[in-house]
Amino acid sequence: MYERWYDNYYEMRDRGPFASLPGGIRHVVVQFVSRYAKFMLYMQGTGRFVGDEVVRLRDEAIGALADFAEAARGKRGDDGRPFWILGGEKPSEADFTLFGYLSGMLVTVT
Repeated sequence: MYERWYDNYYEMRDRGPFASLPGGIRHVVVQFVSRYAKFMLYMQGTGRFVGDEVVRLRDEAIGALADFAEAARGKRGDDGRPFWILGGEKPSEADFTLFGYLSGMLVTVT
């Protein structure tokens, strides 16, 4: 969320989900959504961090996920088959949630 509305505002406005709206309406809607998202991030606490702190926290979170995924892969063995984050035989909701967050980060982080 932080990267979308703080770092990539113009990408969200011009190429993001609001790109199909007419120009004037798009600017008003995106400005409203951006202010609301920033307010919610601030109230939640994430919006109170600044540049380097955000990067450090993001790197720590991704590092922890990578360690967790490596442990799950180690349980499965290195036989080339897919592995799931909780170590089961089938994907779980955690796998889909993790995919959603990571793919969203890959799209918005420059």
